[in-house]
Amino acid sequence: MLLSHHFQDSGILAVEAARDHHERRDGSGYPLGIRLDNRKIDIIIVSDIYDALISPRPYRPAAYDNRSALEEVTRQADAGMVSETVTRVLIALNRRSKPHYSNCVISSERRGSPPLHNVYGKKAET
Repeated sequence: MLLSHHFQDSGILAVEAARDHHERRDGSGYPLGIRLDNRKIDIIIVSDIYDALISPRPYRPAAYDNRSALEEVTRQADAGMVSETVTRVLIALNRRSKPHYSNCVISSERRGSPPLHNVYGKKAET
């Protein structure tokens, strides 16, 4: 990996983030499919997913609205793919009242909807 070579240290956060930000806590990520349990990388993973959902992408006609994006991250936390704690912090920061994340109650009610023709999270059939 280029960053690892540049820094001569694979333990630097930038190197770990670049390498592991598509991995998941349950091992369902890529490129290595490893189980990840690193709070700093968890923050980067959840932030990356959230940003990917709310930002325009060439592979879908529209970005997710904020509520739908938060619901998708919550779904992934419920499935054990990403950190529940980091997800709670993200949701707390998106609430008007800005509650402490430990006091943030996450509703199981789903009111958002992904954009039409969304392909996020769908795998191509082989």
